Amino acid sequence: LMASIAGEEDGWIRVSSLVTAGEHTLRWAYIKDGLDSSGDDRGWVDDFSFQVPNLIVDEVVVDDSLAYDAGNTIDTWSVTIRNDGLADVPPTPSFDVQIRVSEDNVWGNDGDFVLMTISDSVGLAVGESRTYSEVTDGALLIPADISLDTFYYVGAYVDWDDEDSVNGRIPESNEGDNDLFTAAASLEVAPSVLLNEAIDNVVL
Repeated sequence: LMASIAGEEDGWIRVSSLVTAGEHTLRWAYIKDGLDSSGDDRGWVDDFSFQVPNLIVDEVVVDDSLAYDAGNTIDTWSVTIRNDGLADVPPTPSFDVQIRVSEDNVWGNDGDFVLMTISDSVGLAVGESRTYSEVTDGALLIPADISLDTFYYVGAYVDWDDEDSVNGRIPESNEGDNDLFTAAASLEVAPSVLLNEAIDNVVL
């Protein structure tokens, strides 16, 4: 059962459901419960169409006014996503929003480090936006194993899936516009202990 409507309705109700890739048989049924007889005792299906959502990242904001060490937290940040497709994103299956730092602004290249992965199971209506931030999801944790002292881009990817990095979990009209990076590599991160400092601290 993908969706149901019960009781008497005065007008049309929009119902959307996620259909995965592949061959499917869709059926509609009106079932009389036998307890009461009122209204038209029937149901209608109209304006049926296959439409898909499209999830995009609208904005990535981080506090880059500070220099961070590996293992520190970024306490001020936000990522805003939006559904600019033609169908709602249903609550199931959930989708992930992943946030990374990157030496370049290309998702998945060497030098990327994951800061946080957020699982969203609320769904997202057509045209609706949602913002994640330190208020709703906590601080971003910079991995302790960063070994390069440099400036990083910060990027976010909506509908990220480790098992299917191309298509994610949500069928979309455009599977190639799911990520966004900050305009510049402006987040300075240094290893928690620099190599020369570690050598200086060795006791023989």
